[in-house]
This record gives sequence, structure tokens and C-alpha cells, in this order.
Amino acid sequence: LNGSLWWVPEQGLMISMELPPAQVSIRTAWGDYMHFDIGYASFVGHVGGATHPRWGATALTVEVKDDVGGLGPSCANFVLDSECTGFTVGVTEHALGAGGACTKMAKLVQLQRVVQWVGMRVNHGISLLKDIHERSTSFDGDAQAITLGLVGG
Repeated sequence: LNGSLWWVPEQGLMISMELPPAQVSIRTAWGDYMHFDIGYASFVGHVGGATHPRWGATALTVEVKDDVGGLGPSCANFVLDSECTGFTVGVTEHALGAGGACTKMAKLVQLQRVVQWVGMRVNHGISLLKDIHERSTSFDGDAQAITLGLVGG
């Protein structure tokens, strides 16, 4: 996961998952440009019951903390699907309290006014976009023949 890029389409965000000593960072995909670090990734491991059983018995869980040593409170929890193609991230109560220990994540919450995001790995998103494009555009070479055939020509 180190260095992986994740897309959060509803909020227009890109997340770069980095392992310490680097930080997890977020930037806007459109609109006013913003780029800032939200904390340090700390792997919790595979946790049972974190997702619906049809998606797997366990899910990889990653905490984001303000401090590099991982001793402080969890500011956000990433729950990744079993194939690591998508995630849900939820902000913890430590990032919501005024003057709390999670100043970096609190900044994001204040800007976005959202406490939970759903995203996908960019390389997985590219194939999804290609599928959408294929399903929502006309057929290249045979488009005219298909149209004429339907009209009775």
C-alpha cells in the first residue's frame, strides 16, 4: 500500500497512502487546490467483522494518527476490502472535538464537512472508467450500420 493513490469521487479528493516516516496526504482533484498531510498510517491488521461477510471474513484496517510513533489516539480508520481495491474511512471522535489531538484530520473535516468517505484505488478506478466509457458510447466501426439496421435501412 505504500505509495498507493486513492480516489474519493464524491468529495473530489485524492489520497496518497504513505507509510512512516512519510504521512498520508490528501489533495483536491478539482475546485480550489488544497494539499495537506492528515497523519501517519499505522496498520492494525486484518480485522474480522469489519465488512459484510460476502466481501471476506476479514478486512485490512489502517489507523491514521497525528504522531509518527503511533502512540496517540486514532484520528481516522481506513477499512480496505480484501483485494485492497477500495476503502471506507471514518473519522474518529478524537478528530471531531475542539482542541483535540487530531488537528490534521480535524482540518479536513472542517473543510469537507463530512466524517466518512468511500474511495477506490486509482488503478482500479481506471478500469471502471473504461467500462463506463465502453457502455455509454456508440460502437466505433459499426455504429452507422447498427443504426441503419434498426431504422430499416
